[in-house]
Amino acid sequence: MNNITKNLPLVNDASRRNFLKLTGAMGAAAAFTASVAACGSPAATTTGSSAGAAAVNKDLTIEAGISYALSTGFDPLSSSGATPMAANLHIFEGLIELHPATREPYNALAASDPKKVNDTTYQVTIRDGAKFHDGTPVTTEDVAFSFTRVMDPANKSLFSQFIPFIQDVKPVDAKTVEFTLKYAFPGFGPRISVVKVVPKALATDLKAFDAKPVGTGPYKLISAAKDDKIVFEAFAGYNGPKPALAKSMTWLLLSDAAARVTAVQSGRVQAIEDVPYLDIDGLKSKVKVESVQSFGLMFLLFNCNKAPFNNKLVRQALHYGLDKDAIIKKALFGNAKPASSYFQEGHPDYVKARNVYGYDTTKAADLLKQA
Repeated sequence: MNNITKNLPLVNDASRRNFLKLTGAMGAAAAFTASVAACGSPAATTTGSSAGAAAVNKDLTIEAGISYALSTGFDPLSSSGATPMAANLHIFEGLIELHPATREPYNALAASDPKKVNDTTYQVTIRDGAKFHDGTPVTTEDVAFSFTRVMDPANKSLFSQFIPFIQDVKPVDAKTVEFTLKYAFPGFGPRISVVKVVPKALATDLKAFDAKPVGTGPYKLISAAKDDKIVFEAFAGYNGPKPALAKSMTWLLLSDAAARVTAVQSGRVQAIEDVPYLDIDGLKSKVKVESVQSFGLMFLLFNCNKAPFNNKLVRQALHYGLDKDAIIKKALFGNAKPASSYFQEGHPDYVKARNVYGYDTTKAADLLKQA
């Protein structure tokens, strides 16, 4: 579980496995930052707030305390840190995006669902009137360029591994791009969400673009200082499905947990995430504390090439010997539940594991004897 505090209302191939890991890893920070940014309709928030449109204040400046550092730049070609990737959800758009909390796909820069021409050909029409933050219109050349540079082996993009099925992307006309696939791929729509559309004229200067990105998202980046803060401003030219509902937002980069707690208690920030479990009860008397399902997962990782973990019976015994309920109660103060899958219940790709190990010390001892 991921704890969030706030003092005002907030609104089966390797590439598939890696894609699911990527979207899962992004989930916690992305869902929180989408919530504090109040992007989209109230029904799409992760807080469950019932605040309606009347509660929205477009002169509002949101300040939030973020626990992750600014570890990389913002160019979506190479960005890999939790904070810049979460920021990019507001700065950039793909043709298709995944909702940061539910991971359900929706059309972003795409005007409609991808059109399947045949098993290995798709066409996507871009949104009318879409503009980059510098005021230039989005073109199909920009879209094709954005995919081509991710696919280019010379760029060594982390995200190329998620679209190995794409052979080519080219403009058909001023509004339509065509994707030619190497083979039929039924998950085409959600998968192309990993590529964010960038302006071809600016993104060729990788270093400059990494520091000062230009996208089509609801917020534009104003400034970013490592170990300090990131400042965003609503983009007046945005005409997409998830408009900014606050004038601006500032993310204070507070990796120290005590500093985050102090910041929200003092009113320096309106919300923080990753609340220390020991501070939850104390904070409840001063601010609203909400515990929401996150994408965090604690697990055992074995080196199966070394004894004794090269023995399956030993590994199974350790699983049976763990009292997960006691660990959750004592170490996590009840803010979790035993995992039954790589993903939490409610995730679109949740499937309960065939074997879910319970606490059974007798069975654990028997397995160790057999080993």
